[in-house]
Amino acid sequence: MMILTITLNDTINLIINPIGFLLAGAGLGLFFYCGLWWTTRTVIAESRSPLWFVPSFVVRFSLTGTGFYLLSLAGWPAMLTAFVGFIVSRFAICRYLKLPAFLPSSYSSTKDNSYASES
Repeated sequence: MMILTITLNDTINLIINPIGFLLAGAGLGLFFYCGLWWTTRTVIAESRSPLWFVPSFVVRFSLTGTGFYLLSLAGWPAMLTAFVGFIVSRFAICRYLKLPAFLPSSYSSTKDNSYASES
């Protein structure tokens, strides 16, 4: 009969590893969403070309994708925990910047289609 022994190191690893993966996902989210916010503000405020969105997206997506790939090497629980941190960071950034987390219904409805009929 095999006796299951749990040491202090095992207990610490069960607590520390998920917190580390959560913080890693939150860091990736912080980078991704703050980069998106900065790009949007820069393009609008300084009247720069909207083409700046393309290289910004490529850089943000490449670095975030690489981070998630590296986290996926630790297994799917680590990936899932990091993804939760990524999503939580989105809501935290929206709250900190006082942005709507979801679009209000007035933005999503198309009540006024007068611009569509002009040709």
